[in-house]
Amino acid sequence: MIVIATDGVDVACYGTDPREKVPAAAPSPASVLAAREATFAVFFREAPPIAARNGIPWPSRLEQAVRDHLREQGVPLPGREG
Repeated sequence: MIVIATDGVDVACYGTDPREKVPAAAPSPASVLAAREATFAVFFREAPPIAARNGIPWPSRLEQAVRDHLREQGVPLPGREG
């Protein structure tokens, strides 16, 4: 089960757990950075459709701000601006 919280409302979503697609980080900087990149990639791919199916508006401005920050750190993500 996946729970999305927005404006104090939790919405339970059932189905494949996207966390299963994220690798666990080993205790090294490179591994942690790779796990971070994979986590954001899965989140930005999986979360918007889950939100849409549950009638929750996606925070596009927040997503863009996070993508901009990650791009500045050298972590470009697939998707809207790949």
